[in-house]
Amino acid sequence: MGKQAEDHARSSPALAEWAATGGRGWNRIAAVIIEGTMTEGGVPGKFEKTIDLRTGHSRMLQETGPMQAVTGYDGMGWGAANGIVNSVDLPPLVQDARSRAFVDRAGWRSETGFTITKAEPSDHADVVHYVPVGGSEVEVTFNSTDHLVRQVVVQTDDGPLTITYSDWRRVGKVSFPFRRVETSNTGETTTFEVKRVRLLSKLPQNSLARPAGLPHGRLLSVEGVRIPFRYAGWHIFVSARVNDVPADVVFDTGAANYFSPAWSDQFGLKVSGGLNLSGVGESSAVGGYAVAKKISLGSAELSDEVVLVGPLPWDARPGQPGPAGSVGFEFLEEFLTTIDYPAQTMSFAEFRQPAPNDSGTTVPFYSDGHSIYIEAEADGHRGLFRLDTGDGGTVTLFAAFAKRNDLYQGTGEDLIAGAGVGGKVRARKVTLSSFKLAGTDFRELPANLSENKAGSFASRTLAGSLGGGVLRCYSITFDYPGRVLTFQAAPDHLRDCAKVH
Repeated sequence: MGKQAEDHARSSPALAEWAATGGRGWNRIAAVIIEGTMTEGGVPGKFEKTIDLRTGHSRMLQETGPMQAVTGYDGMGWGAANGIVNSVDLPPLVQDARSRAFVDRAGWRSETGFTITKAEPSDHADVVHYVPVGGSEVEVTFNSTDHLVRQVVVQTDDGPLTITYSDWRRVGKVSFPFRRVETSNTGETTTFEVKRVRLLSKLPQNSLARPAGLPHGRLLSVEGVRIPFRYAGWHIFVSARVNDVPADVVFDTGAANYFSPAWSDQFGLKVSGGLNLSGVGESSAVGGYAVAKKISLGSAELSDEVVLVGPLPWDARPGQPGPAGSVGFEFLEEFLTTIDYPAQTMSFAEFRQPAPNDSGTTVPFYSDGHSIYIEAEADGHRGLFRLDTGDGGTVTLFAAFAKRNDLYQGTGEDLIAGAGVGGKVRARKVTLSSFKLAGTDFRELPANLSENKAGSFASRTLAGSLGGGVLRCYSITFDYPGRVLTFQAAPDHLRDCAKVH
């Protein structure tokens, strides 16, 4: 920290924290490598994280059971698993990632790169509210006795992420917290226990680089790539084979390969490791990982896939009606995928083939690492909506978006609009006067207004979710590498599936 930074820090508890954790000892440290155990879903695994203390750029390897995942931040969040490397470019999550980087590098010790919106001194702690440039608000609690950071709250798009620090220890001339507990607003808890800290005066070249992608998918033949599906409500049920065992699954654009414990036994999957599970509901659950040697939809096959095993929001027992789980994201990443709702078929092709664009409407999309988000317009107000074939409704508006635009406040009948990982979606029935999606203007469209206070249906900035009840009006081609979707609407089918202008 230079003289100007020290002067700045004297006006806040940051100087005391800087001095208590090493003061000028930080000057020679460019980066750190932290190793230890990471407990998620009640099961410990290993982690190793490298952090550039000047930029907050990072790279972390996590291992639990058969799962090896790499995540990082290089100005944008990214993740790598099952050979897929995907950017997290959804705008509110880009903001959240900047703030996580601010926390990783203890950015309050810097002289620039943030504003202070509020400081709240008290007898036992000082709470300072920082807003990193382009980021979300970060609330830092400094203990007024020893001046160490005890808690950080990042105001993420889904709600507050609370990080508590303890077990501060000396490493060389500086101090680090050897225990960190992260708790989301749905109750997911992840505990980091540090075993070793390495201090680096220079960051090795490429130590923060994203790994190379490694495809796991192949088309066994050009025949049979078009497969039929059936509806359950407006969910897509498709026949799959997991380790050559047949089963029905939901094709869910926002889901990873995910199976129930009962069906995982049927598939011969050995479950280990642990993970936290959250979704549309207001709570969370826990699950584990397993390796499936093969997952097939027609002639589209994924091999050596690490899959998730956990509770499902429906009955999923072998021999009983209903799906064994869900697939989606990995197939979309590995194949050029077309869901033809009017024909009730899905088809897969290699990405080097041109995407069909016969009078279709092509729109760009963003990703949160798994799910897809596109622009649409509700009653004249544009926003980003999650495209979710696993959502059986039409359109669900999120409460913050509706309130911000004064839409449907205080109207509508209460209902349970659906369920998913994390619990139920509480909502009110509404009717959208106009809803514009991919060149089509729907009129008097039945929809829902979410009343959830936590989880992905309680986003502070996103507009809502697009479900099968409106997606069924189209044939949709997913081009993940190109980051675009192509919508094709058949006029005759539109007249039958929804009211349009």
